[in-house]
Amino acid sequence: MSKHHVSIDFETMKHCAAERGCFYVSNKAYNFIFVLDFPRFEARFSRSISGRLITVDFDDFVKGSIGDPIFRQILSEQQFLEFQKIRSGDAVVRNRRLSDFLVEENYLLTAIGAGEKTILTRLFLLPIIWKRLRKKIKDSNIHFL
Repeated sequence: MSKHHVSIDFETMKHCAAERGCFYVSNKAYNFIFVLDFPRFEARFSRSISGRLITVDFDDFVKGSIGDPIFRQILSEQQFLEFQKIRSGDAVVRNRRLSDFLVEENYLLTAIGAGEKTILTRLFLLPIIWKRLRKKIKDSNIHFL
């Protein structure tokens, strides 16, 4: 969420997910709702939509090309084959994951309300980012020779 100028405290997120089955994140442009315990919300969600509800567990959702189980249910066989042809020609990744360094930098800029990056803010944040990345590596039990 660092691309969206949002800082998430993971302990708070875990608590909200356990207590409520979801958590909310807002920024200037969006209100995100992350539903992590879908069975808890399924009946209420079904009542608020006009069409049919399609559910797919995560393991099935990511088999083959992501989303295929849903597209197979909403498209005819002919439409699905056409869709696969179109999709296979578009291999550009539009939302590439940022490096760990840029994620940390974005979170810190958001946390201190610095706005845009400048050379001065980057120099100020560099030791903090370095320390946080070292802790992340240490906590993950990754060892380098």
